[in-house]
Amino acid sequence: MASTFLSFLGTNNYLGCIYQFPDNQHFQTKYTQIAVIKKHYNEINKFLFFLTEDAKKNNWDGEGKLKDELDKLKINEVKTIDIPNGFDNNQLLYIFTLLVQNIENEATLIIDVTHSFRSLPITLSSVLEYLKKVKNVSIKYIYYGAFEVLGNPRDVEKKPVEERIAPILDITYLSAINDWTSAIDYFLEYGNIDKLKDLSHTAIKPILIETQGKDEVATAIRYVINILDKLLNALYTCRIGEIFDVIGKFNDLNESLNKVINKEDNAILPQIVEPFKRIQEKLQILNGDEDITFKSIKLVKWCIDYNWIQQGFTLLQENLISYVLIKNKKDYFEKQERESLSSAFNIIKNNIPECKWKGDIDKIRNCTENFVLVKELAVIYNDLSDYRNDINHGGYRQNSRKADDLKQKLNYFYERTLEILLR
Repeated sequence: MASTFLSFLGTNNYLGCIYQFPDNQHFQTKYTQIAVIKKHYNEINKFLFFLTEDAKKNNWDGEGKLKDELDKLKINEVKTIDIPNGFDNNQLLYIFTLLVQNIENEATLIIDVTHSFRSLPITLSSVLEYLKKVKNVSIKYIYYGAFEVLGNPRDVEKKPVEERIAPILDITYLSAINDWTSAIDYFLEYGNIDKLKDLSHTAIKPILIETQGKDEVATAIRYVINILDKLLNALYTCRIGEIFDVIGKFNDLNESLNKVINKEDNAILPQIVEPFKRIQEKLQILNGDEDITFKSIKLVKWCIDYNWIQQGFTLLQENLISYVLIKNKKDYFEKQERESLSSAFNIIKNNIPECKWKGDIDKIRNCTENFVLVKELAVIYNDLSDYRNDINHGGYRQNSRKADDLKQKLNYFYERTLEILLR
């Protein structure tokens, strides 16, 4: 995919040196922009240079200056944008606006931040985060030429050029850290996995292809994201079988998270360890010795946290039936068992005489007389039915409840259920 090159130009009298990239590729020039462009010559089709008035005068026009060097490379798609120095907030905001206006939707950027006034990289950092969200821009590389490691320019000038070897730092990881942190925060805050899935494709997939699937951390991250995606989709749609399946994979999931968090030679990004610890903490709700239906009940807390109120009522009520059936050694997927227990809850709550019972009377009687927890949970179960019906009718019933009441009641029913089950 063709990329856009973006750079600021400074005002100093730059000295020639050998700029060396992390892969040891190197170029002799006094402008880092030329080194970066030469390295990625076949990848770039647009060139954006942001110039202050002094930068244009000192380093753009004239023999041996940046425009002359670009001409020698036969680069034609060059656009210059005049910017102020950024000495006050209004100027910084204007620079922000110019950056946004001159970068196209879905652009892929290769950026050099070396020769710029100290406030501009900070402005650029904010712009990049803005562009990623608003214009779906992706960051391919961010480079910084560390000429200062050579020492005082006066001393450097006395050395022959071949002895002036300055590293060009690939600091793309700073943007990547923001991407991973933002994606994980998005999941933890809203229960949305889309940003992590995008990173699984753009950041993890190439590593797995290059290593033929042998990078442990990349494999572990891909597994975690896939399982989270499956769990969230199952919660959205109340697919209990898929929820149970994910719960059954908790040990594998936790082991994969430990690989990301604890592997010392994490070559992807050591800085994503702390955000992934937060995912591990979130998933501890699935840890413990409780049976699978109890853990599924605990996941209602995610529904409350993420405001999935309808799903929460459905999962809490249906898993109450499953939990009681398991405690009484019955098949919790068997339709007649579920219907009989549901009837028993209703009979106990409303004190319905046996002559008015409907269904398998023997099964219902067994539930009402012999099942543990039936009497304790009958009120909650029937209240859940009422609230669940209210939601499913979309507010068209008379005296329908307000949205805030539905959320508050779900939280109450959830906490009350745990209180009873943990006695």
